Amino acid sequence: MFAKLSALVGGGPALNVNIGPQYDTAWGCWTHHSCTSKDDGSASSVFKIAAADPNDVKLVAARNGVKRLKMLRHPNVLAFKDSLEVQEKGQTVLYLITEAVRPLATVLQELDLSGQHRDEYLATGMLHMTNAVSFINNSCNMIHGNLCMAAVVVTDSLDWKLHGFDLLSEHALTGDFALKHASWMVASQYKPAELAKCEWEAVQQGPSWAVDSWGLGCMMQVGTRPTDRMQHPLLLPFTRARPLRHHGMYTFTIYGMFTFRSGSCIDCRVNNTFWLCAADGCVVMLNLRLNPIRQLLVLAAWDAATT
Repeated sequence: MFAKLSALVGGGPALNVNIGPQYDTAWGCWTHHSCTSKDDGSASSVFKIAAADPNDVKLVAARNGVKRLKMLRHPNVLAFKDSLEVQEKGQTVLYLITEAVRPLATVLQELDLSGQHRDEYLATGMLHMTNAVSFINNSCNMIHGNLCMAAVVVTDSLDWKLHGFDLLSEHALTGDFALKHASWMVASQYKPAELAKCEWEAVQQGPSWAVDSWGLGCMMQVGTRPTDRMQHPLLLPFTRARPLRHHGMYTFTIYGMFTFRSGSCIDCRVNNTFWLCAADGCVVMLNLRLNPIRQLLVLAAWDAATT
């Protein structure tokens, strides 16, 4: 079976895979490679991170991410297969093996979608990310902490999967939580004010979805920016989140889902799944200026709320 480590090789454990080329992009401090099983040639992905100090902050966070991913099971979350920590050339190296995926940027460049096809694919992907984040925030009562486009990978069937769980922490923020010690990994443009100011009491007392609601909102802004360039908006640099009141600059905005007015107004951010309004069997869309991508979101949300 693929998802196991091989027996002793040179007196220590080794990966039972052939590691392929490295992708151009990866989340955080990891590198992302394609790989195949030495047993049956089946495809997977391997993520690798290394540090000279075994107690390096990025390595400690990576161990947290591997442990968390191993326990998470959701159709929109990257599927864990195996992991291994070894000493190589004087460094501590951590390997994470998952289902076969590729970076979102790589896939978008290859697909080269435009117009309605691009909008439909983006809408479907963001719906999957909303489902994954809702599972983490509401079902698990945890915080992902670093939602960004680099945290999205894509399967061979073009489904989006959420990964990058190094900062994943319980909302209660008890003990030595990863979000505190590794928040420097979060790019400033994706940080809500409470995270940027390390206001951990505010995070703890606020709703479990508040931090990730901001991150998911930034992701949606990235994908819906108007551009005259012949390039997908997800591939353009994202330098800062715009306030929600500037919604007219974007292709669409779902009011009630995110609040960007005041970075400290953590209690104002609405639950990521509130727009589904499943209890009432309807969709919350306070901005009625619909376009094709929003119509697709409405239909998908209606299906989810009524089935």
